[in-house]
Amino acid sequence: MRLKRFLAAGAAIVALSGAAGSAQAALMVATFQGVVTQSTSDMTFGSANLVGMTYTATFTFDPSLGATSIYNPCCSGYFDYIRAGYDGASPILSALIEINGQQDLQDYKTDATTYGNTERVSSPGAPMGSLYMSGVGGRYVPSPVGGTAYDYHSATASFTSPTLIPFDMGEAWNPASAGAYGTASFLRQVQNAGRGYDQAYDIRGTITSARVFEAGAAPEPSAWALMILGFAAAGAMMRRRAALA
Repeated sequence: MRLKRFLAAGAAIVALSGAAGSAQAALMVATFQGVVTQSTSDMTFGSANLVGMTYTATFTFDPSLGATSIYNPCCSGYFDYIRAGYDGASPILSALIEINGQQDLQDYKTDATTYGNTERVSSPGAPMGSLYMSGVGGRYVPSPVGGTAYDYHSATASFTSPTLIPFDMGEAWNPASAGAYGTASFLRQVQNAGRGYDQAYDIRGTITSARVFEAGAAPEPSAWALMILGFAAAGAMMRRRAALA
């Protein structure tokens, strides 16, 4: 009886934690990889010439932010798209660019001005699909030479695939193997009055792979509750068997 009451209480905890977790929108991560084709850098990534190097750009976004619309023309059904961020808060929260073992984080959460969007397109009439993500932000930051400097940064990545892409945004896409094309660009400028740009990079590249998945590898509260409940139940059963023996 005690074990049954314990299991019932544990089930209630799991239900409550699951309800609390579902009330919060899950963050998403989009990772693009490719090769740099053009670059202007001031050693931000450890080299003045980044052409030919592999880059990784990781966008973190909240799909619940911004306005989402689905478009389907009357009668033709040519394409549908899901778009967020045009008429509301930017869904793009940050973009982490990594090249040559060096990283630069473009954080849009604390910017004075933000603009970002995600767009998902499929074309049943002419099988193809595309994914477009962008984030733009800027703010005033302390200048290394005194006063303030304006930090402007932007990151965009988009590709078109000849394969029809579902809207669940939960699978990997390989534009290169699918015969598709994609482009990415990353820009950062920190400008001081009278000094020009103290830090700047302007990078363009091709996209060879893309992946979108839910952020956070840590177990959800309900998963933690289930694990704890399982360990406790197993321990109770072992103690009961030992007592009977």
